Order: sequence, then structure tokens, then C-alpha cells
Amino acid sequence: MGLFSTGNETPKQARANNEVLISQMDPARKEYVMGNIRSEQRLGLGFFMGLIAAVAGAAIWAAISAATRHQIGWAAIGLGFLVGIAVRMGGKGIDKIYGVMGAFLALLGCILGNFLTVLAITNIENGISVARLMELMSFQLFIEIMKESFQPLDILFYILAITTAYSASIRKLTEKDLQPGG
Repeated sequence: MGLFSTGNETPKQARANNEVLISQMDPARKEYVMGNIRSEQRLGLGFFMGLIAAVAGAAIWAAISAATRHQIGWAAIGLGFLVGIAVRMGGKGIDKIYGVMGAFLALLGCILGNFLTVLAITNIENGISVARLMELMSFQLFIEIMKESFQPLDILFYILAITTAYSASIRKLTEKDLQPGG
């Protein structure tokens, strides 16, 4: 379930406020309101926009990392936020599946960002074009690159990206959403 938010309370307080408002509705009204809110959900559009955000975020992350010649782990959090916002805007989802989808897409974006960073730095340091590197690429080589470039700290940044995307992907309900004609 999404969160009712006035902007001044903690997420826990907002969730409690939302549950109180929903629990106070008569069952027919509750079914009608939640049905209307769920009818606005668009899982496919949320996925598509989240995928575009994951690819764009990975490319931006790789460009920044290549320019500095250091893998910038904090960019993973930005990627997670970007993916989460895209899923929420496109999907308008209040159900947990939107958070799970955002988290999954953020993880894919992080993996792609790491991979593109390695390709971009290899391009700069060895003068081999990214296009040529992609021609030489195989699944086995991809796995080897990911193993070689993996750092234990990557786990922390992946987790932060995943949790950021999860929470940003789910639409927060407003009081207006729960009111008659909302």
C-alpha cells in the first residue's frame, strides 16, 4: 500500500495516517476509492520508463566514472532514485510490485553502469573503441569483466540503489486521493 502524506510526518506516521483514513471508510467507499486509484496504475509504462532511466543512469554513471577514471559508487544511489522516480511517474503504482520492479531495474542499471565504466576506461587507457570492444564481447567475457572489476564496496552501493529505487517507485497517496471525488 502507498503512503498518505502531508509532507510533515515520518514515513511510519504517514503510513499510520493512511491506514486510519482507509480503515474509517465504509467498505463500499473503500473498494470504490482503491479501485479508482488502482485503475490509474500502468505496470508496462512504469517498466518502460524505469528501463530507460536505468540505461540513461548507467550511461551517465559510466561517463562520470570514465572522466574521473574512478568508479563513482555514489552514482548508484542517484541511479536508483532516477529509476524509482521514472517507475512512479510512469506506473502510478501503489502496490509493492512497483517497488520490486524499480529495485530490479536499479540493480540492472548498476550492473550496466559498472560494465560500461570498464569499457569506457578501457577505451581511454588502451585506445580501443567501445564499438570494437562490444564486437569482441561474449557472455563469458562479460562475466569475467564483472568478476575482475567487482569490489566488495559495490554491494553497499547496490543495496543503497535498490532500496532507494524501491521506496521511490511506489506512489504516495495524498489526502486528496482518499477523499470523495479525489
